[in-house]
Amino acid sequence: NRTKYAELLDELSAGEDEYVIVNLDVNGLKKVNDVHGHSQGDLLLKTFATNLEEVFRNSEHLIRLGGDEFCVIAKGVERSSIEHSLLKLNRLNRDASKKLPFQVTAAYGVAESKEITGNDAEDVSKLADRRMYDMKTKMKAQTNL
Repeated sequence: NRTKYAELLDELSAGEDEYVIVNLDVNGLKKVNDVHGHSQGDLLLKTFATNLEEVFRNSEHLIRLGGDEFCVIAKGVERSSIEHSLLKLNRLNRDASKKLPFQVTAAYGVAESKEITGNDAEDVSKLADRRMYDMKTKMKAQTNL
């Protein structure tokens, strides 16, 4: 939850390890709830969370921030490894979508601690958020999420 997330950000800021934050936002939850019902919205979230856990099971922390927002925090991991995991997540979501009456997709933003001057994990998280919302905006323009 957000309280634990805030504690983790404080710990990261106090430490010296490099880390990556991935913020993710599931697409279309409101539409699924409105069109298919809340039980299907719950299924959307559960399906996404299961796929996220499958792909990032070795990461330091997987967090559901609330609603349709999730976060991955990984220490000592190369960005290329994160990008590979996100591609795998997209494949799992596409495969799951074939069996459901809705699409399982998410926008995400990736930020590395070394991109930020100083070691303020809140700033790293904000950068990941900006990138996630940029991706979400592009996805909405391409589809009608």
